[in-house]
Amino acid sequence: MQKIFLFLSLFINVAAVAQTPLPVQCTDLKEKLLLVQKSFSTIEAMKKDSIPSLFKDTWTTDFMMCGVKAIVRITQGGNREELLFKYEKNFKATDAEVEKFADKVRNEISGVFSKTFLERYERNEGDEYAAPSHNYTWKVNGSGFGPAKKSIELEYPYLGSHLAIRFIFDKSVKN
Repeated sequence: MQKIFLFLSLFINVAAVAQTPLPVQCTDLKEKLLLVQKSFSTIEAMKKDSIPSLFKDTWTTDFMMCGVKAIVRITQGGNREELLFKYEKNFKATDAEVEKFADKVRNEISGVFSKTFLERYERNEGDEYAAPSHNYTWKVNGSGFGPAKKSIELEYPYLGSHLAIRFIFDKSVKN
């Protein structure tokens, strides 16, 4: 009987976690974006514990933004550092709430990273295999031509999640 009670309480806790609302209000977004702006070129220093991943070099961090802990990915022989926030499907959200959250993120990115410009916006209409998606890419302090040393990507929906925000520092770019 005690084992059944333990199982049920565990199941209820997991179900409760799965119903966490998407943090549409996110009161710390601007503050966290300012911290990212100041530490853009030191993303690698944020890494904590290695995690198994399809990407060979992936770590946890203690850095949180809008209720999600970031992960750090190091790719391209150590030249590309990514700070990734994935708002997984365990967040409960309607399409309208995801759109509202994406709008808030876009507006804050444009405000905090004042020398940033939207380099690309793509909308995929979707098909029988994939839902429609949006992908925004900003260059930070870039000249507007060629690759940028610092960039930001916002994509939604994103591979099994409602939304992903990626801050990228590319050491191989000379600007």
